[in-house]
Amino acid sequence: MASLEDDQYQRSAAYYKDVQRQYIRATNSIQMDIIRWYQRLADNNDISYAGAKKLLKKNELKEFRWTVEDYIKAGEENAVDQRWMKEMENASARHHISYLEAMKLQMQQHAELLSTEFEGGMTDYLRKSYGEQYYHTAYEIAKGTGMGSNLVQLDNRKMDVIIRHPWAQDGANFSDRIWTNKGKLVRNLHTELTQNIIRGASPQKAIDSLSKTMEVSRSQAGRLIMTESAAISSAAQKDCLKELGVEKYEILATLDGQTSEICRDMDGKVFDMKDYRVGVTAPPFHPNCRSTTVPYFDDEFTEGEQRAARDGDGETYYVPADLKYKDWKRKFVVEKGIEPDIMKSGARITDLFSKEAEDFAKMYYAEIRGFSTDAGKIAGNLGKSETDIRKIKEYLFEAESLTDPDTGVRRRFDPDCAIAQSWQRLMIGKDIKPHDRTLIEHELLEMEIKRRNPGISHQQAHELASQKYDYNKEVLEYYGSLEKHKKDPG
Repeated sequence: MASLEDDQYQRSAAYYKDVQRQYIRATNSIQMDIIRWYQRLADNNDISYAGAKKLLKKNELKEFRWTVEDYIKAGEENAVDQRWMKEMENASARHHISYLEAMKLQMQQHAELLSTEFEGGMTDYLRKSYGEQYYHTAYEIAKGTGMGSNLVQLDNRKMDVIIRHPWAQDGANFSDRIWTNKGKLVRNLHTELTQNIIRGASPQKAIDSLSKTMEVSRSQAGRLIMTESAAISSAAQKDCLKELGVEKYEILATLDGQTSEICRDMDGKVFDMKDYRVGVTAPPFHPNCRSTTVPYFDDEFTEGEQRAARDGDGETYYVPADLKYKDWKRKFVVEKGIEPDIMKSGARITDLFSKEAEDFAKMYYAEIRGFSTDAGKIAGNLGKSETDIRKIKEYLFEAESLTDPDTGVRRRFDPDCAIAQSWQRLMIGKDIKPHDRTLIEHELLEMEIKRRNPGISHQQAHELASQKYDYNKEVLEYYGSLEKHKKDPG
């Protein structure tokens, strides 16, 4: 059963690469549109909010209508949402429209096409993923037990019902989340565009700002793909096991340094099929979850089986199937002393958006949860209350402090490399940076704002705390200077 553990995650990663290319195309289109519109404002000698509010000239309006007609045609060909189609038809009939309105409409068109393509691709991907996981599960069982010869053939209608069935507590399915995220993307793009024009930002600054907004949306899409894929794979396994009359199943976590604490704890747990509940007794247990389930049999069926594990370089090797995560870590990581040097030495990562940064953050967050003396050390190094530091640790790393925007479920914060390195320096007590101290003040204030205002959203509390202690701004300035120094050491 070792191959089941990794196949679903690899399929998700491969599909995400396709979606990344879609985002790159949409971002490039937005950049080209911004350059063209800024040039028109420059031709009018008025790159300002007042200039952007002016109406298109007669020839510009005519050209704009041609563009909208092309959008309508593209919308018809790609089955874009009818509400947006109606909005474009209304825009094409208008006799007066401002530069800013035209820019916003063009940006929304790119977001609409992107989301439509994403939903269609996601539907096909999840349907295929369900089928492959269903039959692959049956195949793996048949290899070891001979069960599965009379498996019922799947049909697309049944799979469509399954993949569109909400599995999270908020009652939303993957399509709902795509369109909710699209709405957020459009609002954020419009806000960034307007604010950049008001500030009189250069075209490049506007492009950079809008590109970051697209990057956030792309990351949300990636998390959605991984989480929905895990849920659908889990449903396929459940349905297959039920069809074959399997009575018990076992949780199988990925054996590497990035595995979350909950998956470490759930690894090897055995449950009755009647207790199968996604997010509680079956994966996904969190966004980007890589755990899976396998049928649980007596030793006569599983003796001699193996499961996959990965070393620090990502290379795969195999260990006995009954080896649990904690035993694997003690035997293959701690005893062999192969924990990453960066974790032990506090070595500095300069690119927060690199794979190295992502991997380090995941590993170090997991390690922090196992520390017992870090709060006391940080309190001593900063002259702070150890009680306050413990509260921050629980809030940042341990508690389910965030309502997930994709699922509506409470969860932990995503691992963040900058925060991980700040915590590391604060604990070690050497080379502490100004933004490391700001982190502590920011989190204390953010927690206090939430305590005093129980109904406030995390984003609102974060923004209010940032008005006094802007950790993110200081982080970007610090790491930006490091990257610049790397490129130009002289």
